[in-house]
Amino acid sequence: MYLNIRGPYERYYYCHIRKCAGAAINRIFLNAIDNESGFMFGDVGRGNVVYYKGLVFAGETRDFIENGRFLYASSLSPFHEMRIPDRTFIFSTFRDPAARILSLYRTLLRQRDLPEKNDDSSAECQWLGDSFMDFLDTIPQRELMRQLYMFSPSFDVGEAYNCIRRLGAYFFVEDMDCSLRMLSSLFNVPLCNTTVNHGCNTIALSPPEAVRLRTMLKDEYRLVRRLRQAYNTFVFPKPANVAGA
Repeated sequence: MYLNIRGPYERYYYCHIRKCAGAAINRIFLNAIDNESGFMFGDVGRGNVVYYKGLVFAGETRDFIENGRFLYASSLSPFHEMRIPDRTFIFSTFRDPAARILSLYRTLLRQRDLPEKNDDSSAECQWLGDSFMDFLDTIPQRELMRQLYMFSPSFDVGEAYNCIRRLGAYFFVEDMDCSLRMLSSLFNVPLCNTTVNHGCNTIALSPPEAVRLRTMLKDEYRLVRRLRQAYNTFVFPKPANVAGA
């Protein structure tokens, strides 16, 4: 993971990039605070402001977030549009770009089959068309390369990279367990990943589809390579207990 600690901090803000384990991150942080009841995660996940033991937790509530009136908050809004107060520990998570898009595609396929959809889901399902190539033709660039756009409105790799390096921390979803142990130690918060991955149907791309996807994501791949290279804290899997040790 990458750490850039400049504390002390008064609050935590998670910069939530869609399909980068954001729901799991929010659940882990909020469950650590309300003793795994799940109440806060459910309420904050719906975009509400929750008051708990005199503390404030905010979902998609920009006024609360920009005024700093929270202990923990997250938002899907582009980071370049937000004005996060000083003394906030800001962190984010990233993912292999192609894996992220395939996860989004699977989600939209499932949503299309639901009998009831909200307006946002209905609009996004229109991107699907009749094939994966149709999907690539239609998906907006800001959604295709969301990891890049989140930190640069012009999709500039250098601008996004410099912005991300100013965060308090970031890590890739593949490193989540190890990185959470590090954050747990730093902030004395019991961050345990209890998320169960039930698996999902894989999407088998044809060679032309795979090539086209990688080509369309080339700038985002440039960004994630640089972010990987900038890792400055290396944590390793917790060793298993060995009998007799």
